[in-house]
Amino acid sequence: MRFVTGSLVYQRPNFGKLSAFGQYNDSEYPNQVLPGPIPTLGNQYTLYAGGVRYERAIGARISATVSIAYTSLTARSAPGFNGFTYSGDLTYRVSGRLSAHLGAERAVKPAILDNAAFQVSQTYDADATYSLGNRISLTAGASEDNRHYGGVILAPAINITNSRQTDYFTTARVGFGRRFYVGLDARYEERRTDISVLNYNDARVGFSVGARF
Repeated sequence: MRFVTGSLVYQRPNFGKLSAFGQYNDSEYPNQVLPGPIPTLGNQYTLYAGGVRYERAIGARISATVSIAYTSLTARSAPGFNGFTYSGDLTYRVSGRLSAHLGAERAVKPAILDNAAFQVSQTYDADATYSLGNRISLTAGASEDNRHYGGVILAPAINITNSRQTDYFTTARVGFGRRFYVGLDARYEERRTDISVLNYNDARVGFSVGARF
C-alpha cells in the first residue's frame, strides 16, 4: 500500500480551522483471484480525493467538525467509484456530568473480504456519557454501518455485495485512585447481508481492567 496525504490550513481563534486536503492511495491484493474466462491473480485500486474540512468550538460546550471531499477510485478488475464522501462529528457538553456525541461518515476504504477490493461505507453513531462523581461513568449508544463492496465482478447469489450492521452498547466504568479502573461492557450486534446464511445476531458481555500511565 502506498498512501500520501497533504493539507493547507487556515486558522483563527474566532473563526476555527479550515483545511484543504488531498489524498492518494494505491493498494494491491497480490493473492486475490480475479474471475473471468481465464482467472488471473492480483488486484489493485488507485484512489484520489480532494476536499475541505472545517473545525470549530462554539463556546465551552459544543465542538464540531465537518468535511466533504470528491473521491475517485479506479480498480483493475471492475468498475470503481466516483462521488462525494463526507464526515461530520458533533460533541455537546450538556453539563459537567453529561455529554453527548453524534457522528456520520461516508468513506471509501479497503475491503476485508477476499472477493472485493474496496468498500463504500456509510456510518452513523450516537452516544452519551454520564458521570456519577469523579470515579464512575456510564455510557450508552448505538451505531449503524452500511457497506457496499466493489472492485471485483461479484456474483450476487454467492458473494456479499451489501451489508448492514447495527450495534447497541452500554459501558460502566469505575475508577480506583488516579490510574486504575474496571469496566463492564454489554453489546448487542445485528448483521444483515444479501446472503441470508451470513446474517447473525450476537449479544456479548465483557469485563475489563485497565491503568493509565
